[in-house]
Amino acid sequence: MKKYVLMMACIGATGCSVFGPRVTENSEATRPSPRPEIAIVEPSGPATAEAFDTTTTEERTAAVVTETEAQGAVSLGQTIASLGDPTDQGFWVKTPLVQSETSGYIRSDETGETVEVTLIPLEQDVGAGSQVSLAAMRLLGVSLTGLPVIEVFQN
Repeated sequence: MKKYVLMMACIGATGCSVFGPRVTENSEATRPSPRPEIAIVEPSGPATAEAFDTTTTEERTAAVVTETEAQGAVSLGQTIASLGDPTDQGFWVKTPLVQSETSGYIRSDETGETVEVTLIPLEQDVGAGSQVSLAAMRLLGVSLTGLPVIEVFQN
């Protein structure tokens, strides 16, 4: 205990500190540094899925496919869908299930909805999943933040 008291007295008397250098009143270190101005920025762009999705009612109506219309299409398999770039408009799916851009359909087993899309190759392993446009995800009626299973068809 004597050593501890003696050490503390020595530190206090010499101005040394185990917590950093001693600072005098006229030192730059004692003045508070100016804080940078923080600007509050209000969102200037779309904040909702409806605002990002600029497809027209006519385009959405045309993209919805009936079972009769989809009968001639060939199933390429099922894939896990995630939301693609929401600023990339239109009805499309980027998927490793195709080797070249072509037309086709996607169907959600969860909702039963079928949507006509452009199938775009995605350079990933087949099990890596697919990216689906915002407009197509909305027409499928699936969660935009979920990972729904969809079936991909080629015309």
